[in-house]
Amino acid sequence: MASFDEIKDKLSQTGQDAVKKAKCFADVTRLNASVYAEERIRNNLYQEIGRIFYSENNDAPPERYSELFASVAESEKKISGMKAEILKTKELKICPKCKEKCSSSADYCHRCGAELPKSEACENNKDNGSEQTVYCSGCGAACPADAVICTNCGEKLI
Repeated sequence: MASFDEIKDKLSQTGQDAVKKAKCFADVTRLNASVYAEERIRNNLYQEIGRIFYSENNDAPPERYSELFASVAESEKKISGMKAEILKTKELKICPKCKEKCSSSADYCHRCGAELPKSEACENNKDNGSEQTVYCSGCGAACPADAVICTNCGEKLI
């Protein structure tokens, strides 16, 4: 039968081993988190290098990258088409001057007053009963409450 001192020594050693393993686990976890964070920084730098390289060589890509450049251009074209479809679905168009989203029925931007490109008309010019509508004193058109310029005639709203 083991003496109490042997049992005490065995328990003490087991406790020390557990503390050592816990410290090791904590250190490895901390280091893994640091590695992950540094890898993210590095990957962001790679992406930025790629963006710069693409923008500087887009007109005449090196032959080695021409297929990748074509894929990027095709992807950008698809994204642009999907964004246009979103605007069309939401019955909006973008002001060419200030890039504000405006009603597709508006002739003028409600932010800067610039003339908007013509598009398919929609029924957005009618009052929808919303409290967020103001009326133009010049033409009577319903405009968004935050509008500065009438979206129908381009007159400054009061």
